[in-house]
Amino acid sequence: QADISISAGNSDAIHVQANIEVSDEAQEVIDKFFAQCELVLQPYRDGFRLKIETPLDEFRRSGRRDGLSGFFRALFRDGNDHISVSTDMQIEVPAQYSLEISNKYGDIAIAGIAGDLLIDNSSGEVSVEKSSGHLEIKNSYAAIDVQGFGGAVDIRNSSGAVDVRDITGETRIDNSYKPVRFRNIDGTLEIDGQSSEVAGSRVSGDCTINTSYKPIAVSGIGGTLTINGASCSVDAQNIRRDVDIRSSYKEISVDSVGGSLKIDSQSAPVRATRIARYATIRSSYKPIYVSDVGGTLDIDGGSCTVTVQRVENDVNIVSSYKEIQVEEVAGHLEISGGSSPVSVADIEKNVRIRSSYKNISVERAGGDVEINGSSCSVVVTDAGGNIDVTNSYKYVLIKGSRGSITVRGNSSPIDVSGIRAIPKGARIDLITTYKPVTVILPADADVKIMANTQYGKIRSDFPVYLDADSGDAKNIHFELGEG
Repeated sequence: QADISISAGNSDAIHVQANIEVSDEAQEVIDKFFAQCELVLQPYRDGFRLKIETPLDEFRRSGRRDGLSGFFRALFRDGNDHISVSTDMQIEVPAQYSLEISNKYGDIAIAGIAGDLLIDNSSGEVSVEKSSGHLEIKNSYAAIDVQGFGGAVDIRNSSGAVDVRDITGETRIDNSYKPVRFRNIDGTLEIDGQSSEVAGSRVSGDCTINTSYKPIAVSGIGGTLTINGASCSVDAQNIRRDVDIRSSYKEISVDSVGGSLKIDSQSAPVRATRIARYATIRSSYKPIYVSDVGGTLDIDGGSCTVTVQRVENDVNIVSSYKEIQVEEVAGHLEISGGSSPVSVADIEKNVRIRSSYKNISVERAGGDVEINGSSCSVVVTDAGGNIDVTNSYKYVLIKGSRGSITVRGNSSPIDVSGIRAIPKGARIDLITTYKPVTVILPADADVKIMANTQYGKIRSDFPVYLDADSGDAKNIHFELGEG
C-alpha cells in the first residue's frame, strides 16, 4: 500500500528512497511503529524483490479484519483509533529492466524503462511513459495512462478510465464504466468495454470495439473497423478498409470508408457517406441517408425514410410506410416499399418499384421501368427503355418515353405524351376501366393503332377506321406513316 515512482537510472544499481508518514498525537506510538518498519531488497528468481514491511502487514496476515485501528488497540492497548499511515517510494533501476509490481491503494508511475512490465494494482492510478518492451496492467477504480510505449500493451481496468497514446505494438484494453481514449496506435487495437465511452484516432492496423450504452467516436483507422455497441451512438470517419457496425437505438454516422460497409442496427438513424466499395445497411423506424457509394448498395429499413444519392452500382431498397428518395445510380435500382412514397431520378439502368397507396415518380431512367403500385399515382418521365406499369384507382402519367409502354390500370386515368421515340417493333398497350386514356403521338410516328372501349368514347385527331361490328366507334384502328 504505497505510492510508487520508478524511473531509469544512470547505472546498474538499484536506488530506493521510501517515505512513511504516520500521524498521531502520541510520539510514543509513532516511535514504536517505525521501530517495526523494514525496507527489504532481496534476490528473487533472476532479479530482486523490493518490499516495505510494517507492523500493520503482520497484523493483517494474522487474520484480523478490524483494520489499522484494531492493530493499534492490540499493540498499545490504549484505545487509539485516530492514526493514518501513508507510504511512497522513489525507485531508480537500470533502464533495461523488467518489473513486476503488486500494490493496493496507491498510485504507480513508471518512466523510461525497457523490459517486461507487469503491474497489478487496485484503487490507485497507474501511469507509464516513454518505456518499451511488453506491458501488462491490471487495475481497478482508478485511471490508467500510458504514453509513448514501444511494444505490446494489455490493460484490464475495472471502473477506471484508460488513456493510451503513441503506442508501437498490439494494444488490448478491457474496461468497464469509465471512458477509454486512444491516439496514435501503430498496430492493432482491441477494446472490450462494458458501458464504456470510447473515443480515439489514428490506428495503423485493425480496430475492434465492444461496449454498450455509451458513445463511440473513432477516426483514422488504417485497417478494418469492427464495432459491437449495444445502444451506442457511433461516429466513424476515415477508415481505410472494411467497416462492420452492430448497434441499436442511437445514431450511426460513417464517413470515408476505403472498403465495404456493413451496418446491422435496430431503431437507429443511419448516415453513411463516401463508401469505396459495397454497402449493406439494416435498420428500422429511423431515417437512413447514404451517398457516394462505389459498389452495390443494399438497404433493409422497415418503416425508415430512405435517401440515397450517387451510387456507382446496383441499389436494392426494402422499406415501408416512409418516403424513399433515390438519385444518381449508375446501375439497376429495385425498391420494395409497402405504402411508401417513392421518388427516383437519374438511374442509368433498369428501375423496378413495388409499393402501394402512395405516389411513385421516376425521372430520367436509362433502362426499362417496371412499376407495380396498387392504389399509387405513377409518373414516369424520360425513360430510355420499356415501361411497364400496373396500378389501380390513381392516375398514370408517362412523358418522354423511348420504348414500349404497357399500362394495366384498374379505374386509373392514363396519360401518355411527349413520346421521344417509338422503336421498330415497340408496342403501346394501355388498359384501364372507367377512366380516360389519353395518348399524344408524334406527328411523324410510324405506328398501327387499335383502340376499343366498352362504355366510353374514342376521340382521335387522325382519320380512323371503324371495325365492322362497331358502328358506334367502340373499336377503331388506323395507321400513321409507314405503320
